[in-house]
Amino acid sequence: MAKKGQKPWNYGTSKGWVDKRGYRWISIIENGNQRAIKEHRYIMQQHLGRKLEPEELVHHKNGIKDDNRMDNLSLSTFKEHAVDTHAGLIRSDLTKQRMQVLANYREEHKRLKEINAELLEACKEALNCMLVIQSFEDKKAPFESMIIQLQQAISKVEKI
Repeated sequence: MAKKGQKPWNYGTSKGWVDKRGYRWISIIENGNQRAIKEHRYIMQQHLGRKLEPEELVHHKNGIKDDNRMDNLSLSTFKEHAVDTHAGLIRSDLTKQRMQVLANYREEHKRLKEINAELLEACKEALNCMLVIQSFEDKKAPFESMIIQLQQAISKVEKI
């Protein structure tokens, strides 16, 4: 087994390698850079024709982690996966607390993502209104700095 920071002995040979948890990894070239990705996530991305969101989980229906046939894979959220897979397990209080913290974090992340989208739309509408008003005004100075600030704010939010 490879130590932390080292590549496994079979890295780069044939079609990937298996980590200590049993998941197959492959190397892909993305934006000119080579990176490693779990094979089942890559297969699901290719099937859907898009990148997976961080909160999306690819589940192996038969529980065999290196069986990455498309008919053995399903897409779910962490919450759905936990209900389907871990229902009825006895967990320590500490584990339950950690799981709750992670669930709360995921919900907060989802909520903030929605708020950012709404704010971005509001900024774009405000910018359009200012541009329309400016086109009817002779004096451009009062709106010029606000327009620049709004454009900068929109570009920052779009990067998030």
